[in-house]
Amino acid sequence: MPGPSTLIKKKTAVIAMDYQIDMLGAFPADFQTQLTARVNNVLNKARQAGLPVIFIRRGEGTPAQEIDPRVIRQPQEIVLTKRKRAPFASTDIIERLKKLGVDTLVLMGIHTSGDILSTVRCGTEIDLKFYVISDCCADRDQDVAEYLLEKVFYHTATILDSKAFFELLNKS
Repeated sequence: MPGPSTLIKKKTAVIAMDYQIDMLGAFPADFQTQLTARVNNVLNKARQAGLPVIFIRRGEGTPAQEIDPRVIRQPQEIVLTKRKRAPFASTDIIERLKKLGVDTLVLMGIHTSGDILSTVRCGTEIDLKFYVISDCCADRDQDVAEYLLEKVFYHTATILDSKAFFELLNKS
């Protein structure tokens, strides 16, 4: 079953996953700059539309595991620390989403073939709906990431780039 084709703002949150110093550092500098610019654009548009933004990182305790300072986080936005690929088993994100009345996630992040895949798969099992912002995702194996976005995720998520997401926000 594909993901949602319309966006209900009051039921939608943006998840920025694994934009950590160490994870972004695995990519070439130019790619990091371009990716963080796109991510910040999505975050800014989402905030303007009133969507909650949640940051998720894997692990904590070292400076390299902090959210990269090029990805702009507002002080009131929470950062959850996960211990597994998907955040559902190792954080209180489900309770937070329920309190917000959210059942739809706009997902973007690092490790399309691991963390994004696991989050979409596990999230659909608990009846969450997903948008995946393709040009705000990254993976060290770009061929696998493209395959997932084109051939796998479309069964359970709406795949769109940031420009299409902005258009969807404007008409919602």
